[in-house]
Amino acid sequence: MTDSTNIIKKNKSRIFELDILRGLAALTVALFHISLDIPKEYITFSPSIFSIGSPMPSLFFIISGFVIFMTIEKIKDWKEFVLTRFFRLYPSFWISIFLSLIFVYFLGNGNMPSSKVLFANITMIPDFFRQPLIVGSYWTLYIEIEFYIIILIAYCLKLIPRINATILFLLLVDYILHFSRYYNEHIFIVTIGLIPFLSQAHFFIAGIIFYQLKMYPERRKDYKLYVLLLLCLLFTFIMHGHGGKVFYFFNLWQEFSINSVFFFIFLLFAFDIPFLPNSKTLKLFGIISYNFYLLHDLIGGIIMNKLCKNSLPPVFALGLTILLIGCMSYWICFYIEHPIMRFSKKAFRKEL
Repeated sequence: MTDSTNIIKKNKSRIFELDILRGLAALTVALFHISLDIPKEYITFSPSIFSIGSPMPSLFFIISGFVIFMTIEKIKDWKEFVLTRFFRLYPSFWISIFLSLIFVYFLGNGNMPSSKVLFANITMIPDFFRQPLIVGSYWTLYIEIEFYIIILIAYCLKLIPRINATILFLLLVDYILHFSRYYNEHIFIVTIGLIPFLSQAHFFIAGIIFYQLKMYPERRKDYKLYVLLLLCLLFTFIMHGHGGKVFYFFNLWQEFSINSVFFFIFLLFAFDIPFLPNSKTLKLFGIISYNFYLLHDLIGGIIMNKLCKNSLPPVFALGLTILLIGCMSYWICFYIEHPIMRFSKKAFRKEL
């Protein structure tokens, strides 16, 4: 536990409120997905009690908008951004793909993907190659990659200082696109298929605005930021049923209420109003949350299924599955991901 304790104590560049939110979101998503893998004959409770995990990717996207805009403001050049994002995402992702295939082969159904599907998946953007996902929950990663590309283009075009005008333009384009489905549904479907980021853009944009409110207190008096936030929230009415699977579990007004809670939480955070417990355990869970998210779906489902079929009560099986995934995530995070990140910083950058 020494490495994790040192990171929590010494790494002042991390914003641990975001770690806690990210960790809680990852946990609720995991409970939601894993509970769906309980064999029907063993169910002793309704998995729908964990359905609150279905809208949590929206919270991930808000956090990502905040963090990536913070990153883009600090970089020296575009190469630094590309390298740091690559080493942050891909090593852990490839390990999760490898472990998922091992679990499928030895403990799952044994149906291994073709080489074509595997190659498309290791790029993190299999949809671009029109190939299916090996792990269903990885759909969010393609959207994250597209956001990185868009924010990098904005950086290279020197649009970051004029980010709010850029945001307004992007929201307008997004609105026109979604309104166009009433006139030409084919164009809408093709565009969203190629750029699924557009179905979630309002959450990333909200994260960027919350960043400004948090880091630049003088901007808290700028009413235009609140108008933009309101527009992002109202996009719920436009996007409901497009992107993600929230609409399977919540109706439009329920989704709007959940998104409103997310925005309210971030307003508290942006205005430095304490609202989360200062828990080292939650902070640690937030640090390992990326690896936890990568491992929980397919591997967690297989573990859950096997434990139930070996007569372990579903509630205990669910808890044990979460614990096992957490331990795997901890090990990958601190013994693979972080050493690789340190190596990349030394190899490609002279200083942080």
